Amino acid sequence: MASLNNGQTNLPLSACLVFSALALRRLQWNRAALLLSLSLVLKPTALAPWLLAFAVIPAMRIPLILGLSAFGLIGFLHPNPLYASQEWVEFFEKISHSYTPENLRVSDIFGSFGRAGLVLQPPLEKAFRAFACLATLVWVWRSFVRRGLPGVSWALWVSAALVFTIFNPRAETNSYVLISPLLAFTAIGYWRGNPGEKWKGFVLAAACFGLMCDGMGKPIYLATDVWFKPLVVILVSPLLFRVPEAWRAEGLTIR
Repeated sequence: MASLNNGQTNLPLSACLVFSALALRRLQWNRAALLLSLSLVLKPTALAPWLLAFAVIPAMRIPLILGLSAFGLIGFLHPNPLYASQEWVEFFEKISHSYTPENLRVSDIFGSFGRAGLVLQPPLEKAFRAFACLATLVWVWRSFVRRGLPGVSWALWVSAALVFTIFNPRAETNSYVLISPLLAFTAIGYWRGNPGEKWKGFVLAAACFGLMCDGMGKPIYLATDVWFKPLVVILVSPLLFRVPEAWRAEGLTIR
C-alpha cells in the first residue's frame, strides 16, 4: 500500500519480474523480452535482469533489442516529439546513476550495516558491489548451462529480486514488495516438498510477515526502519538459491 500511496512502480515491476521469469521458463521469448523491457521503462534498476538475460540466453537477445526499441517508438507517438525525446534523454541519465546512493536512508545491505555502526569506505563498497555483480553473472550462466531454462529463469528471478532490494543503493523499505512473491512461492515449495524441509517454508513465511513491518504501527516502523528488511532478506537468502521442484516440473509448459 505504501508503494501505491507514493505513486511508485514497485507493484507493477514486481508483477513484470514474476511473469518474465515464468515466460522464460516456458520458452516464451517475446513475452519475456516485452516484460523485461517494460520493467526497464518502469524503473532503471531493472537494467540488471535485462542485461543478465541478454548476456546469458542467446535466444533472448534479438527479442530484447526489439522490445526496448518498440517502447522507444511508442513514446514518440506523443503529439510533442521534443517532449518524448527529452523523456528518453532523462531515462538514459537515470540509468547512468541508478546504482549511485542518493541519501542516507538507503535500505540496502550497506544501509543495514550503517545502522549497526559499520560503515564501509566508498572504494570498498564499490568493490563489494562489483564482486556481487560478477558472482551473479557467473551463477546465472552456470544455472543456464547446468539446469537449462528452469535453472536460469529461477536464477534470474532470484538475482533480480536481490538486486532490487539488498544490492540496490537506492532501495527504500517500500522496495521489498519486489521480493515478497519470491519468498512466498519458495515457502510453498518447501511445504509441498520433503517433509524434513517444511521448517524452511515456515522461516520464509515468517520473513514475509517481517517484511510487512511498515504497516504494524508507527513505533514498529520507527524501530525497524532501514535496517530490518535487508537483514531479514540476507538471513533467508540461502534458502532461495535451490530451484524448487514445482519450478522444475514439466507441467509448467504452456498448453
